[in-house]
Amino acid sequence: MRLQISSAEKRSGKTTLLEVLELLVARPWRVVDPTAAVLFRKIELAQPTLLLDEYDTIFDPKRGDRRELRNILNAGHRSGATVPRATSGGAEIQEFRVVCPKALAGIGSLPSTVADRSILIRLKRKTRGEEADPFRPGDGTVWGSALKYRGLLGSWSGWWADDDLPELRLARPSVPAEI
Repeated sequence: MRLQISSAEKRSGKTTLLEVLELLVARPWRVVDPTAAVLFRKIELAQPTLLLDEYDTIFDPKRGDRRELRNILNAGHRSGATVPRATSGGAEIQEFRVVCPKALAGIGSLPSTVADRSILIRLKRKTRGEEADPFRPGDGTVWGSALKYRGLLGSWSGWWADDDLPELRLARPSVPAEI
């Protein structure tokens, strides 16, 4: 699964939403501007939930071609995709898996091939008349940990899927045209 957390302007809550997700997801890895080599190696080693902030700076045309990073994000939406690399001085080939849950946050749009495989969450800055309680990551740690501990997140979904996997594999639900 891949989420695109987007807004048209600064201070709309994108990073805050990543901080909330960090409390709720399995093996969170909140990062800004990783290289492609770091990204595919970290995914292979840790199978994290990638919480990538500031995608607009990564894909800024002034920074040059970030094709390798974009290709990893493109391929990493479906199981089985790998990045092959020569290791041991070229004597061996290692296949690095690139599939993991991802939430990408930034201003504006992602490259179309990455956005096409994403669920869009569009945020807007609150107006002067709107009020909101500030989010303090320390406050959320307690309830986020409690939800994980009680199995309401993370491992609960794994138990449910294991119990019902044969039936889930046969399911063919109707999908709305918007998705």
